[in-house]
Amino acid sequence: MEFMTADQINEKLISLTRNERKLTHEILNHIILFQKVGGYLKLGYSSMHQYLTRALGYSNDMSYRRLKAAQLMEDVPEVEDKLKSGELNLTQASLIQKSVETAQKEKGTKVSKETKAKIIQSIEKMNNFETKSILASELEITPKLDDKVSPQSNNTVRVELNLTQEQYKKLKLVQSLLSHKIPDQNLASVIELLLDQNLNKNSITKDRMTRGFMLNPSKVHQRKAEPNQKRYIPTSVKQAGYFTLECFSCKGEGTQENQFGAERFENSLLRNEDNKTSLKA
Repeated sequence: MEFMTADQINEKLISLTRNERKLTHEILNHIILFQKVGGYLKLGYSSMHQYLTRALGYSNDMSYRRLKAAQLMEDVPEVEDKLKSGELNLTQASLIQKSVETAQKEKGTKVSKETKAKIIQSIEKMNNFETKSILASELEITPKLDDKVSPQSNNTVRVELNLTQEQYKKLKLVQSLLSHKIPDQNLASVIELLLDQNLNKNSITKDRMTRGFMLNPSKVHQRKAEPNQKRYIPTSVKQAGYFTLECFSCKGEGTQENQFGAERFENSLLRNEDNKTSLKA
């Protein structure tokens, strides 16, 4: 195999994939037959699922998918040809059967073979996300609205939450934009990075406010001074205020516009001093 060319490996993989699909539908056929004759009971197993896991060595998930796909194939025979051709895969078949059972349980009515056949045709060659979306829509499955937070044994927390389609699109876009920082596009890592950026930003702002540094004094609500109230402002501070205004004003010192600006600057300084006093207290 080490001396095979890329073209030869490609041809071999195509052949193996075809055989894999053929084997899959043959296994499903035998599962159907074995259940009908009660073979698992004769061998001492309580269920077909137990037989698949213990006798054949499948994992729980693999056994579940094959059992659901076999149930669908028994009910809708054309599924077999679609599995052979690759138009439908094992996971899709199991998702259809699971969704059909959920819809039947919710509505109390049986989903017709015609509806199943229509759904199967609509999800051909779709990915799992698209398949689930079509199934939820076509079968009108009640959406899960409750968020779930569950602690796990490996010091992690599992979070399940509901997003709108628009929110999910935004999340996927951010995930793509951050691919240079998070190559594997792990969603938890993306959320962590966004949280860290936001926390760092708020930390800087809080630190500046703690030191009495006003980022934009003009936007801070001005307290109304009491009538005839006088406040002492050091001359050095006043001079610094006028100098600052002169740097940004096209008119000379002493003009009406400059004096008005100086008063506003003085008010902002007074508010700044109040902030410092309250923080010290």
